[in-house]
Amino acid sequence: MPATRSVRKPRELKLADFIKLEYEVARLAAENTRLAADNRSLESDLSMSRYVIVDLMDVRGLLDGYVGLEDYKDLVVWREKALERVLDAADPRPAMQMGDLGSGERALCPLCRGSASSPSVRGFAFPEGLKRHLLGSHTPHQCEVFAAADKSIIGRIRAKVVRMGGA
Repeated sequence: MPATRSVRKPRELKLADFIKLEYEVARLAAENTRLAADNRSLESDLSMSRYVIVDLMDVRGLLDGYVGLEDYKDLVVWREKALERVLDAADPRPAMQMGDLGSGERALCPLCRGSASSPSVRGFAFPEGLKRHLLGSHTPHQCEVFAAADKSIIGRIRAKVVRMGGA
């Protein structure tokens, strides 16, 4: 014989319950408005910080042209040109001069002056290692200066998409 389930009668809500719920909804709406304003402020601060990073570190203008881009196609073209300018500005040296026992060349990043993670070897394998550092591919640490410009463009593209309603 199947077990019978007892059905509970719903509790009757009183006016005081509705008032509490209305108060809670109003409080949550106000909190949401405040958090949205805080988020906009933080996004603005982050955007400005990225511009400052690029302006301070890119003294040779290797990343010029990133301001104002709002289209993915423009991002791709900018990346290719900026990557070419940075690689052209690098000062590749024989691997032995950079502490690497291998062959080939190595170069410091012209933007951040960074090197691969080995403490005894300076620079990045040139050109492929430097290219990977700049783009953040095959490595957990993208060049912070290149990333600042790159993420500025991506942020504007996303903002444009949101303004257009996801189109």
